Amino acid sequence: MERILLAILMCLPLSAKPAIERDKQMHYGGGAVIGLVVGQIAVERGWAHPRLWAIGSAIGVGILKEVADSRQKGNRFDPMDAAATGLGGLTVSFAFRF
Repeated sequence: MERILLAILMCLPLSAKPAIERDKQMHYGGGAVIGLVVGQIAVERGWAHPRLWAIGSAIGVGILKEVADSRQKGNRFDPMDAAATGLGGLTVSFAFRF
């Protein structure tokens, strides 16, 4: 439970005028939550390499989200959004030492 609360706190913006655009912050936060949940599931179920599960799931969801976005009219695949999602999963996987 405390891991989930810490992940939520990590996702909150720290300033009124962020240096990183809001969309990237949302992707990062989403990747952090996905990585935390999947990493914790991997630990509880005894799966090998829970850190890789956490990172891989965040990257996979980021790519799938961007593919879905690219199918919308007037929208495109943004590799930086996918990277921000993956980075959130990467950060959580090392912060919680799965």
